[in-house]
Amino acid sequence: MLPPYFVAVPRPRWVDTQKSAEELLSYLSTLGSMPVAIDTETTGLNRQKDTVVVWSLSDGRRRYVILAELLPMFVKFFQEYPRLIFHNANFDTDMLNNSGVDLQVGEKLGRRYDTIVMHHWLNQNLPVTRK
Repeated sequence: MLPPYFVAVPRPRWVDTQKSAEELLSYLSTLGSMPVAIDTETTGLNRQKDTVVVWSLSDGRRRYVILAELLPMFVKFFQEYPRLIFHNANFDTDMLNNSGVDLQVGEKLGRRYDTIVMHHWLNQNLPVTRK
């Protein structure tokens, strides 16, 4: 048994049906402005042509892996959720855009946070790692 202060990475929950996607969207609507981390797994690294295969989302308590086919159900979430955390946000947003999710929506641009940039701010002498 793990000590009570130990926080492990939550086991992933697969979202592979419309029903499970609706349940996830319902859960996300209860989070208010709590940060949500997003990551994409893609067909390659070409920012002009590659697309999302699966993507993951975590609020720190729950972790989900979602099929790319369900992305259209999450467009409004991506465009309106107040705090999206990425590691290399430029890459992930390009991949989402290639897959039909446009995050370049007016005044909402400031809602994305990038841990690569944050890491660089902590120590500008450390190398930047990218996908």
